[in-house]
Amino acid sequence: MKAHLRRTCHITATGFNAGGAVFKPDAKYVAGKTNKDMFANIKAQAWWGVRDRFFNTWRCIMHLEKYPDDKRFINQFTDGLLISLSSGIKELDVLKAELSRPRVDYDNNGRVKVESKKDMKKRGIASPNMADSLIMAFSPVPKPFHIPDEAFF
Repeated sequence: MKAHLRRTCHITATGFNAGGAVFKPDAKYVAGKTNKDMFANIKAQAWWGVRDRFFNTWRCIMHLEKYPDDKRFINQFTDGLLISLSSGIKELDVLKAELSRPRVDYDNNGRVKVESKKDMKKRGIASPNMADSLIMAFSPVPKPFHIPDEAFF
């Protein structure tokens, strides 16, 4: 796909290597843990990041239902910490189901990892392609495309 985009559209694309190293490994994730201490790979970091966004969004909604005028609480969450899925997404129910299917696991060092597709298949669960697309779109790595203006002319 990367070669096709480069050849036909002059678009440089970077692949997503799910087993690759975590992004900003020495950055603090939570008190006492860096990204490399918390996550086994970039896939786990990306899935956990989306999980955090959904949790933060849920917290904001719950808080606003109780305290609708409390803007101070809400202001601590920037756009990069929240997520919202449009109700107009085709097959939204499929996406939501796929997001809930992979199990959390831990490696021998206690770092978070996501259940492999091979292990999911053993449980009779198909590859979560829609969920993977969403996870990659929100992954903390530099964005995968550079589209020059002249690509459209």
